[in-house]
Amino acid sequence: MISSKRILCLIDIAKRKGDEKSLKEFWEVFHCMEEITTAHGKQHTRYCGRRVCSVCNNIREFILRSKFEPIFHTWPDPHFIVLTTRSVPARKLKHRIDAMYRAFHRINQKYQKRRQRGDTIQFLGVKTLECEFNPNERWYNPHFNILVPNKEVGELIKMEWSKLWGPKYVNSKIQYCEPVRSRDTILLEVIKYCTKVFTAPIRIRNLKP
Repeated sequence: MISSKRILCLIDIAKRKGDEKSLKEFWEVFHCMEEITTAHGKQHTRYCGRRVCSVCNNIREFILRSKFEPIFHTWPDPHFIVLTTRSVPARKLKHRIDAMYRAFHRINQKYQKRRQRGDTIQFLGVKTLECEFNPNERWYNPHFNILVPNKEVGELIKMEWSKLWGPKYVNSKIQYCEPVRSRDTILLEVIKYCTKVFTAPIRIRNLKP
């Protein structure tokens, strides 16, 4: 029900923009779970598998957690990293997100090549994208949430990220790298950002002194 209501709004937007590709995808999501069959006390249906579908995303979250959890629990000293850049208005959001992915890919490629040349650093992790929205100022703040096996990898990523973007786009002092305090909750906390679609906006009040 939640997916269907949201998808109808997205269908209207796709129609206004003439986006036929998205329109086709959204209609497939709308018809996801349209028919539900009950047999032997269980419900069965057809799943669209789309990321914009709330039902299919819940399934995807479970699959991802099952995949990464055994690896995550072998890490001796996992650290949690948050990489961000300066906030942007809506018209620049897509360009900024694309640039963030390109930047991280460059960092990853650099250390993968070092690994091939015999470097012993274990440069791996789990990365998801989250985007916050300030309804008062109308700006967006996309950032990466990352889990890595140790502090050395985390600090390297922080350093490379700040160096690549420079002070104009990144404040190196607010890039976050801290040890994981609860293994039972942090993996789910990071993974949920690649399955969560929207949350209700929080009105931020400007407090007077």
